[in-house]
This record gives sequence, structure tokens and C-alpha cells, in this order.
Amino acid sequence: MNTSSTRKRKAGVRDRPQPAQQEKEEFENRLRQRDEQRTKKMAEDASALTKAELREEKKRKYETEDEKKALLPVLRDISRQEYLKKREDAKLDEIRDELEDAKYLFEGVELTEKEKADLRYKQQVYDLAMERKRQLEAIHEDGYHMPDSYDQPEKQSA
Repeated sequence: MNTSSTRKRKAGVRDRPQPAQQEKEEFENRLRQRDEQRTKKMAEDASALTKAELREEKKRKYETEDEKKALLPVLRDISRQEYLKKREDAKLDEIRDELEDAKYLFEGVELTEKEKADLRYKQQVYDLAMERKRQLEAIHEDGYHMPDSYDQPEKQSA
């Protein structure tokens, strides 16, 4: 019996938290509560503006009629530039498809001089447009490129 009562006492001691452990647990609980409150506040701040309020805020940016009129040409220019980029890509794809179709459709057929000239012209236009596009992309990727005439020494004419 002596051993069983010792075991009970030891088990009881283990079940009760020590004062230092109890303080630690209380401290951890307080920290968790603070973190949760801060997280809730941050989430509430982000969702505080509804969609309607966001629209109103955007409208207030350019409330005056003069500001709207001054902004309109800039927006038109931006829109046009985006449209032209998309249109250029679409036209290049169209020409490429036409050339491929002509290559496969007229492979064994004798073409007239006008048809041959038309195909050569389309191929030349496509090649030039693609070369221009590659050069523009290279400039945008690497920055400024020195023109070829500056890289090579000038030829002296006597």
C-alpha cells in the first residue's frame, strides 16, 4: 500500500501544473489572444471598404470636369497603343497562315507570275515585320543598342 500511495502522490504532483508552468501557460494564452485580436483588426481594415466605397473613391479621384477632360486623351492614347499591338500580332499571324496555306495548297501547281509576285511580296512583308518585331523586343530586353554604323569603322572614300 505504501507504494500505491506514493504513486498516487506522484501522479497528483504531475497532474498539477507547477507555478512556473502555470505562469507560462497564462502568458502564452494572453499572447494568443493579442495575436488573434490584431489579426482580426487587420482583416477588418482590409475588408472595411466595400466595392461601392471603392468605386466612390475612384470617382473622387477625378471629380472635376477639367480633370476628366485632361485625362481622356491620355487614356485614348494608351488604349490605341494596346489595340495596335494586338492588331499587329493578329495581322502577322494572318499573313503567316496565308503563306503556309499557299505553300501547302499550291505545292505542285504552276502559279502565274502575278500569283508568284504576290506570294513573294507577302513573304517579304512578313519577314520585314518579324525582323522589326525582334529588334524592338531586343531593345526592350537589353536596353539601348549601338547602331551598326557606329560599331564599324567608316569607309574612307578617296
